[in-house]
Amino acid sequence: MTTKPDDDIAAFLADWTTTETGRDVETLDRQLAPDFTGIGPLGFTLTKTNWLDRHATGALTYNTFRLEELHLRAYGDTAVVTAHQITEGTYQGHPLPGQLRVTLALVRQTGRWRLTVAHMSFIAGTPVPRRSPADHESARHPPTARWGTIRDGKLPRCNQASGLPRQAKPDDIRTGQTPGQ
Repeated sequence: MTTKPDDDIAAFLADWTTTETGRDVETLDRQLAPDFTGIGPLGFTLTKTNWLDRHATGALTYNTFRLEELHLRAYGDTAVVTAHQITEGTYQGHPLPGQLRVTLALVRQTGRWRLTVAHMSFIAGTPVPRRSPADHESARHPPTARWGTIRDGKLPRCNQASGLPRQAKPDDIRTGQTPGQ
């Protein structure tokens, strides 16, 4: 009996989510392609080594890690998956975003699927975990304190020169608005 590519991909993703939750670094190492790149919801990137280290050190813990609303597209030995990622857990003691939209790129190498790219995005209205500047330095990715919540599908207004969200102005404070509203 032969299986459809979608069945193989769905089985791989089920195994991967179980591995992420269980912090099984050895299995995860086999599931990720050698040139794996993870892109977080704020644009920071993680190499395969960075991704594995979060689990090996215990800095990342999941109580829940699952994918819903899967949309699978197979193109020979390549597949693209979009999904709704639901997580509950912590990174370095800080809560993780509970809901993300994720795009996964998979490649079939030596007869098995491997994850080569994972790109996460916030879903409109999802609160962004806030971090202190000290956390930023230790985590080596952009601080989130200035980003706040994405509201009604709109990102915070950005400074045209820097591309970063603009700082609050006195008028914002008088009107009760926060930057980006």
